[in-house]
Order: sequence, then structure tokens, then C-alpha cells
Amino acid sequence: MSETPKDQPSSSEADDDHVRTHDDDQVRAHKDRFFQGYFGIADIARGFLSTVVPPTIADAADWERMELVRGAFVDEKLGVAATDLLWRIPNTSGDDAYVLVLWEHQSRPDKWIALRLLRYQVNVWMKLLQEDESPAKNKLPVICCVVLYQGTEPWNSDGWFHEIVSTGSEPDDSSAAKSSTRDTADESVSDLNRMVPDFQFNLVRLVTIPDDDLPSHPLARLGLTLMRAAVEHTLVEWCRAEARSIKLLLERDDGQYVIRIVLSYVMNAARSESETNKAARAIRSAVGPEGEKHVMNGLEILEKRGEKRGRFNNSIEVVRNLLDAKVSVEDIARMAKFDRAFVQSIANGETPLMPDEEEHPASET
Repeated sequence: MSETPKDQPSSSEADDDHVRTHDDDQVRAHKDRFFQGYFGIADIARGFLSTVVPPTIADAADWERMELVRGAFVDEKLGVAATDLLWRIPNTSGDDAYVLVLWEHQSRPDKWIALRLLRYQVNVWMKLLQEDESPAKNKLPVICCVVLYQGTEPWNSDGWFHEIVSTGSEPDDSSAAKSSTRDTADESVSDLNRMVPDFQFNLVRLVTIPDDDLPSHPLARLGLTLMRAAVEHTLVEWCRAEARSIKLLLERDDGQYVIRIVLSYVMNAARSESETNKAARAIRSAVGPEGEKHVMNGLEILEKRGEKRGRFNNSIEVVRNLLDAKVSVEDIARMAKFDRAFVQSIANGETPLMPDEEEHPASET
């Protein structure tokens, strides 16, 4: 996975602090937990999705009945570069639509993202057919794809799948030129176009999206601006500017859970201990005396969980070193007293998730 290099600290920070370095897997893991935990909450997701799906879906959607679809649909190669959420949204006609939100972790545009999204859609459709959940009319449900891009480089694409398929007539490599071939009167090109599957994904460029285009839902807006602040290295300024919205978190029934998600992301996205401390102080100031207890409890829980995660990550490193030394999976599991499935997943190139990660209270019912 490609990650944007962290900027160096200012001279004032460099005197008493130094920039953290993160293992790519751990950076991705922190992003995953925030994105899936925060935007996996129905009302927050609704506030975001209702602004990015086509009006045809948004207007007919029964948003109160939207449901998070749990399960792994992204293949291994896609999963290392992105995090996914899949929502099922019933509509007033009795059909279901599915909205896939893919958060691209890569710092540069991915030319082949449409191909990966097509594979993802096929995985979802096949799973629905296997589970016999296809509609009575024997047609597959619509899957609306939304790509949330956090990189800073321009992404010059209209989001159409046909842009990456050659029909042998494109005069250049621009998306405009490729798009024009869909409407050409040339009979041979038209024949080729009929053989190409096509769909358009909605690309949300997080860094360049104007504030006026952000969701009106305060907490959906809060999450998106937090992710943007992490890229722009303005976390402390974000904590101060969003004080009122941060305080809203604690008024929710699940407020303590959500504030811990936000705290965890802020603490792990900070580039230095100095920035971490400033951000923590800003959040404590934002919530006021009545909310400070919850923030301090959250920080304490995160500290304990961080210690546990550190031990878990050390175990992963031990297994990797033994595998590099050509020790078999069976011998590692036996000698180190690790679960064999845990060792095997590392041997397969995967990064195991730490067990007992906190879930949203609603997921338990």
C-alpha cells in the first residue's frame, strides 16, 4: 500500500519532539476502525449517503430501514488498499438497493478502481444468489458505488467503467475522449461498446470537496472534516473549530462509544506527542467540564487497549520472523503456543485483527 509521506514537524516541535513512524498495516488498521466504526452507525451513514447517491435512489429510499450488511466482499488485493461498507437500503417500491462506500487509502488515483469495483459488485451479487436473497422478479439489485478518496493528487476521471476499456478508436487517453466513444455513430465502435459492461461510480474527493458540498448532518460532516484534517495535518485546528459538533457526540445514547472512535483516530493520526497532547486538550475544552470525564475515560480505555494491541502486534512480528527463518506453521504454533489459524493467516500474508475490538452497542442486538 502506498502512503503519503508525513510532513516534518515545525522547528518548534522538532526541539522537544520527533515525528512518529507508523507501520503501514497499523496506519491502515486505525483508518479501518474509524471508518467502519463511525460511518457504520446508521444515522451518521444516512447523513452522508443521502447526499452522494443518485436522486433516483435517495428520493425512493426508506432511510429508516437501511441496514449494514456484514461480511467480507472485498478480495484480498482490494482489501489492502481500501476499506468498505455495504448498506442495504429498501425503497418504497419494495425493492432493495445496495450502496457500497469504498474508502481509498492510497495517496494516488487508482486507474483500475472501476475494475476492482466491478469485481466487488459481482462478489455481492453472487453471495445474494447463494443466500437466495434475489428479488422475486429474479433480477439483481442495483449497487451504487461511492469512492471516498483521501489523496491529494488530482483524480481525472468521470468514474465510468468504459473509460478503462479500449474499443480501438480513442484518439487519446483523456476521459473526455473515451466518454465520447459511447455516443459515436461509427457502427464498428458501436458494436464494440455493446460488448462492454458499464457503470459509473461516484468519486468523492475528500480534500477538495467545498465546505458548501459537505453533508448538512452535523456528525456526518464532522467525520468527513476529521478525515480531511488528518491529511492536511490540521488536527488541533479541527478540534478547536468543531468544538460544538464534538460536544454533540456526548448527547447521543452511544456517545461514549462514538467519542472513543474519534479520540482513537485523532490520537493515531497525530504526527507527534506534542500534537497529540494539544489535540487532547482541545477536545477536553470542547466538551466542557460535564464531558471531560467521558473524554478522560475514553483516553484511559484507549491507552489500555493500545498496550494490549502492542502485545498483539509483537506476537505478529514474532511469527513473521519465525516464518522468515523457514520455521513451519505447525512448529510456530506449537513452540510459541499460538493458535494455528492465527499463524496461518500471517503465513498467508494477512494482518490479523486483534480480538475483542469494541463494537457499536446497536450491533449487539
